[in-house]
Amino acid sequence: MFIDNIAAEENPPPAKTAIQAVTTSEPEVTPTFTGKLSEPHFHVEKIKETPKTFWSYFLHHLRHPSHIFHQMD
Repeated sequence: MFIDNIAAEENPPPAKTAIQAVTTSEPEVTPTFTGKLSEPHFHVEKIKETPKTFWSYFLHHLRHPSHIFHQMD
């Protein structure tokens, strides 16, 4: 018995830290998105239109290279 008391004093059980106590007591919550945006954002849609315009311009002149010589603007 005396030996058991000495061994217990030399090797105390690990104590829980404050972080372990908090993380184990609270359930994990995962955010979820369940709905759709009600309407598209005006400025984002306007910015998306610019690359479409340039792509259309590029393809038109790629398909009709001589058109640039007939166009005067």
